[in-house]
Amino acid sequence: MKNFKVIFFLLLISVPWHISAQNKNTPTAFVWSSMNLDKLNIADCYTSNGNVYAVNDTNFIYYHASKAEQGSWEKINANNINDRYDIPVNIESIYVYNNLMLIALKSYGLFASLDNGKTWKRTKIKNFFFSESHINGFVDKASNKLFVFIAGDAQIRRTIIDINHPNEIMSSPWVTLLPVAYSEYTQLQYFNGKIYASSHSFERRRGAIFVTSNYGNTWKEINIYPPVIHAKTPIAVYQIYIQDNTIYAATNYGLYMSKNGIDWQCAGFKNKTVQSIYILNKTLHAAVYDDGIYSSSDSLHWDHEDDSSINKNKSDFGNINYNPFCITGKNTIIVGTSVGLYSVNG
Repeated sequence: MKNFKVIFFLLLISVPWHISAQNKNTPTAFVWSSMNLDKLNIADCYTSNGNVYAVNDTNFIYYHASKAEQGSWEKINANNINDRYDIPVNIESIYVYNNLMLIALKSYGLFASLDNGKTWKRTKIKNFFFSESHINGFVDKASNKLFVFIAGDAQIRRTIIDINHPNEIMSSPWVTLLPVAYSEYTQLQYFNGKIYASSHSFERRRGAIFVTSNYGNTWKEINIYPPVIHAKTPIAVYQIYIQDNTIYAATNYGLYMSKNGIDWQCAGFKNKTVQSIYILNKTLHAAVYDDGIYSSSDSLHWDHEDDSSINKNKSDFGNINYNPFCITGKNTIIVGTSVGLYSVNG
């Protein structure tokens, strides 16, 4: 019996852990509302200049203008891509910068429009498989260059165009980056001069964070290991967020945080899959697969937000998936889910 106690004590002191609590009963100031796209399986959403764009793996782009009435949507039909190129149009991701609109078709590459989706042209990215991945763009104001990244097929690719000549996207060459074993790069994010790529394998059991400070020329790999003895496989990472020199990582083992990218501790939702995180007005929001959306001001205590408008569709569609949060205006967070698009004032 004494030996058992000693072993148990050693286990406790040798495994890094972090106490947190999730409360589903505390009243919350965050009440999620439907954006009038209920029961659509949203593959991606994006905001630009107050406008909101959403796609759902069909040929339609749902567009909400910044000055339009709440819940009012226009449908941009991209099916003329099929007319011209004779390929199925299943839009997996969307990115917009000024008058440049980019869409990724699930298995048929990247297309661009300069007239708000009226006409489309194929870029040099063809027969490229996109799945749970996103188009990302970052502007270098010093050089007036737009760096566009796409992810899929176990790699990241990048092209560079002049922001004053967006038509360059049609002929601009692409460079292949990060050809590694983790097949899904969920999202790239820019913080303080660095780009962070969150990644996970197709079966969602392992992954890593990749960091670059030179727009992708070189990368550093950061691994997070599960809180078990002698763990050798780094866990899957769906999204990261950085604030006040703290890295937050949404993973398939919960929400993790680190001050240096080396030492990690669990900040909540142990052994659950956290799919999306966002910090607004010093409040951390976390979307947990098939469990709901939570908020915390200290990364220790979590309150279940009022997401009843989302969960009411659960019985019809089963488990609920969440896409990365996006922001519009100063205080509105938007999340695409497998049962529609929703927003909350932060």
